[in-house]
Amino acid sequence: EKDTPWFDVALVGEHRFGLPAAAVCHVYIGGDDGHFPGDRLIGGWRIRRQDVLRDTLPLRPIWPGFAINTLFYAAILWPLISGPFALRHHIRRKRGLCVSCGYDLRHANHDVCPECGWRRETDASRALR
Repeated sequence: EKDTPWFDVALVGEHRFGLPAAAVCHVYIGGDDGHFPGDRLIGGWRIRRQDVLRDTLPLRPIWPGFAINTLFYAAILWPLISGPFALRHHIRRKRGLCVSCGYDLRHANHDVCPECGWRRETDASRALR
């Protein structure tokens, strides 16, 4: 029986990861068990040697998918991050407080907050816009 050279049993696979679009990948050239002389990983970092699919950190970006995922997750996270600040600003303005520090400006007769220096929008400044 003749020994089969390693290149006859080589497995080449590109593994892509990402949701909603594939954003990163790595290429594996090796045996189907992940252990044979000459196996090679391109565009990834092997964390352990057990399973090439689960134990590898993919590092090669797939640019259209990477951009799509970035925009997708930014659209989800932006309202969650900026929403509480916008809500606080709206509530303070409605209650007659300084939107920057929360100082009570209802009975103050000046355009600048005495606590933090924030300039209150007046009717004159609104007319200039």
